[in-house]
Amino acid sequence: MQPMIFPSFLLLASTAVGAPMASLQEVTGFGSNPSNIKMFVYVPDRLATKPAILVAAHACQNTAASTFGSTPYKGFADQKGFIVIYPQSAVSGACWDVSSKSSLSHNGAGSSNSIANMVTYGITKYNADASKVFFVGLSSGAMMANVMAATYPELFNAIIVHSGVPAGCFVSASNQVATWNGTCSGGKTSHTPQEWATVVKNMYPGYSGS
Repeated sequence: MQPMIFPSFLLLASTAVGAPMASLQEVTGFGSNPSNIKMFVYVPDRLATKPAILVAAHACQNTAASTFGSTPYKGFADQKGFIVIYPQSAVSGACWDVSSKSSLSHNGAGSSNSIANMVTYGITKYNADASKVFFVGLSSGAMMANVMAATYPELFNAIIVHSGVPAGCFVSASNQVATWNGTCSGGKTSHTPQEWATVVKNMYPGYSGS
């Protein structure tokens, strides 16, 4: 007697073989993490040789998981074979620290340092192309993108911002991590290009790159 093979089983088996297995995963032990933020990463099933890295920062009241589910980066990563890092803020309200002296300083003990360590971990762990590291952010995440460009310019090839403010606009003299004001967010903080450049350069005085 020949064994019976059910069509439904064959369909299930073929679907399982072809189905993508990659998912959003939390990563711990990525290095110094002074702000206690979380690192999540999406590594596609078909990873490119020397893949690029995209860091995607969420807005206030959001999470790494919500950003993963509501943005197209996963699909692009599947198509192109790059890695997406989704940091998750530990600040109240899930906003990013874009105001404390710690975060607005290269190698300071703030969120910018934690995210920079995620990037360097990702480059080493996945043998990524260090010349193809990008940052995208929405709202508070866009503000964080500008802060990362100012404090760690050597890490990023380009940043993409949506609805953010300049790095240093929400600076806190008392080193608080959530100092918001209507002057900055309302577009009333006005500086010349040279003055803004000075603000940024003071975040990483030793940087001499372009």
